Amino acid sequence: MAVLQNFVVDVVERMVDNVLEERPEVCLCARCRQDMILRSLNHVKPDYINEEMLTVPLEDLDEEIFASVLSAVLESVEVVHKYPRHDKKDQVDLSPAYRNYSEDYLDIILTKALSEVDDVCTCDHCLYALKVSCLTEMEPRYFSSEKGRLFVKLAEMDNQLLCQTLVLVYRSFDQIRKSPAHLTPEQIKGFS
Repeated sequence: MAVLQNFVVDVVERMVDNVLEERPEVCLCARCRQDMILRSLNHVKPDYINEEMLTVPLEDLDEEIFASVLSAVLESVEVVHKYPRHDKKDQVDLSPAYRNYSEDYLDIILTKALSEVDDVCTCDHCLYALKVSCLTEMEPRYFSSEKGRLFVKLAEMDNQLLCQTLVLVYRSFDQIRKSPAHLTPEQIKGFS
C-alpha cells in the first residue's frame, strides 16, 4: 500500500524556512523551528497524497492553500518568538519526521469499524482511499513533547472525537461502496 503523506508538511517546512530567512531576530534553534512547524501543521487543513508525487514549488501552490499555510506560519513564528520553549527541560523529540497522531487514532477506529462490516473492500487501494478521505477531514494532531503526547492521548478519550471519526469512517465506507478505488472484476471484464 502507498505510504500516506501529508503534502502540507513539506509546504509548511519550506515556508517556515523562507519566513525565518526574513526574520533574523527570531531564534533558529532546532526546538523553536520544530515548534513553529508543528504549531503551523496543527492550524492548517491536512492534504494527504501519494508519497511518489513531486514537491510543488511554493509559487505554484493553489492560492487558498498558500494563504492558509502562510497565515498559520506567520502566526506560529510570532507565537514561538514570543514564547520560546528552547530553555524548557521537558523531553522533546527533535527528529525531522513529523507524525500526525490522527493517523494512529484513525487506524484504531478503522480497524474496529472494518471488523463490523463485510461489504467494504479492504484491498490496499481502497484502504488507502479510506484513510485519505478521513485524514483530510480530521483535525491534525502533531506534537513533539511528552506533555503534547499526553494531551493528544487525553483528547482520544473524548466521545465527540470518537463520534466525529466514526462519521468520517462510515461516510468513507459509503464512498468506497459506491466507487471502489480499484477495478472490480466486472470492470476488468468490460475492458476485454
